[in-house]
Amino acid sequence: MRYSMMKHMRTSMKSAAYRWLTVGLVLLLASPALTAEAPAARCPNPMVAVLEGMDVSAFDGTLRMVGARNGVFTGQVVLTAKAPFKAAPATVTGLSLKGGGGSIPAAAIRVRYAQPDGSFKGTKARRYDSLADTPLGEGVRQMIWLIVRVPAEARPGDYEGTLTAAGQPVPVQLRVCDWRVPDPKDFVSHVGLIQSPDSVALQY
Repeated sequence: MRYSMMKHMRTSMKSAAYRWLTVGLVLLLASPALTAEAPAARCPNPMVAVLEGMDVSAFDGTLRMVGARNGVFTGQVVLTAKAPFKAAPATVTGLSLKGGGGSIPAAAIRVRYAQPDGSFKGTKARRYDSLADTPLGEGVRQMIWLIVRVPAEARPGDYEGTLTAAGQPVPVQLRVCDWRVPDPKDFVSHVGLIQSPDSVALQY
């Protein structure tokens, strides 16, 4: 009787262990971390207002900017995925002049994250408006703004570097024009006023 009970217990334990391993294997194969697709990076023109849910697939994955010496210039990157993801802070390399002889250090480049907290005329979709220093929480879209301060002594030409966001390398291209932006203290404002008696008569 004792032998039969011990044999039954060993058989049950083996069966239970086998069943547990099977369940564990199924959970491993179904793990979202193994099956989720990586976010796709698209780079709309910075003049394009990106809204929540907006299709940006028509834009390519290279961030292109044009600037001038002593100025500050920006570009935007949109990370989109089918499933929610949480991106680590993006990193960026310095920019090197094609052919050598010049560079813009990474310290002159700032990475910021647009927040969907703005409105846009004619739609209920929120616009990515204000900028923060940390990425959004988990979601299907992350919006990155790259801000480059071009040194006053930078050589004109085409510069290249890489932004890495959510594990995706994004090529960065900056064309620096042969012109120097004046210092803010040297800015001059011109205001012109035109009197129009006819317009005043029409109003009153």
